[in-house]
Amino acid sequence: MISAPMAAPSFIPWWASEVEAEHYSELVKWELPGYASCPRFDAIILGIGEDGHTASIFPSTPELLTAKCCYKVSQHPESGQKRITMTGSLILNAKLLLIPVLGNAKTSILQRVINAEARGANESGN
Repeated sequence: MISAPMAAPSFIPWWASEVEAEHYSELVKWELPGYASCPRFDAIILGIGEDGHTASIFPSTPELLTAKCCYKVSQHPESGQKRITMTGSLILNAKLLLIPVLGNAKTSILQRVINAEARGANESGN
């Protein structure tokens, strides 16, 4: 249920540059709660790639997981396509994070994530 009026959609240029990523970061900061720190989405829905990437944060770009800004430029490791992606700090600040996993091709990566989570819980004593 949406509890606030919806804003008009904004256009994000298809060319991905650090200037555009910073511009979009500032737009989001002004529109969402938490401007003084990291904005907070009510919910974020992301997919997962067969290599385990999500939100264009690829295994070869782990620095995007801990970047302090909201959005950064990422580059697809195979196609070279540049994209603007949410960073890990913004994603993990969401109230609700949903990652639907669809298709048999994703079974392997889903099992790896589940196993890693179980190992982490066992190591921390949970």
